[in-house]
Amino acid sequence: MALDVERLSILAVVWAAIALAFWWGELSGRARRAIALVFSAAGVVFLVLALRTDGQIHNFTNGSLLLGPKYQSEVESVSARLPYYVMTVVCLLLGMVGLSLPERVSRQTGSHFVPLAVGLSVLLTLIRFALEKAAAPETWISAAGITWLPPLVGAALALQKETQGRGLRDVARMLFRYGILSRLFVALLYLVASGLQLGTHYDLSRVLLRIDVPFSKKYFLLLPRSWRQLVGAVLIPQLVVWPLYTVVAGLVGGGAARLLMGRPKEPAASPAGGTASPAAG
Repeated sequence: MALDVERLSILAVVWAAIALAFWWGELSGRARRAIALVFSAAGVVFLVLALRTDGQIHNFTNGSLLLGPKYQSEVESVSARLPYYVMTVVCLLLGMVGLSLPERVSRQTGSHFVPLAVGLSVLLTLIRFALEKAAAPETWISAAGITWLPPLVGAALALQKETQGRGLRDVARMLFRYGILSRLFVALLYLVASGLQLGTHYDLSRVLLRIDVPFSKKYFLLLPRSWRQLVGAVLIPQLVVWPLYTVVAGLVGGGAARLLMGRPKEPAASPAGGTASPAAG
């Protein structure tokens, strides 16, 4: 129970950080500077924790495929300080970007929603890879996954001013584009990690995978570093199944967000039948 509370708490913090990034352009300059300073302060806290931690940690990472059993990466043995150093770099980097990003660029983030969402997914995937290499706790690693991100992306997309007037088909198309681009990076990471034997659950170079055929007792094996493993374990799940999941989960999140927040207000009509405009100052 305590582990679930910790996992949910960390996940809530990550969700809040991603949501702030989605609405970064809507925040005032003072609010953006305050958030950036909070991230910088968090980096200092992680640095202090790193300096106060001693010893070695030994950890492995669980991985799983859609139709296959779970598998484990090789054991990582590193300094117990390393996970804190990783978070120090992440927090200080985010704080520096938040403080140095020009006002004009900050205001335009909301008008480029899909590239922003893809960039955040890439960043989160890289953080997960770094945390796995640092043998971080499982609660940290699971919070850095992008599987849970589509409902939040769909909610933010549904509430963005630039997309509120769009139909369901347009929103689904934007979600599918986001799903393809973000999962394409994950597929490339699988290929690089497996080809260079970098470890983590993205490295399948030493993993013999058994894929069970649904509704039957049949199965087939995917040999390490084979073309069947490439297609069956990486390309089809990442470029077909997960983008479709992204669309469905994103539409659910978007529908829930609009239901909770209500429909956007229509502009008031002028007596002449047009929309009322503010008086010139």
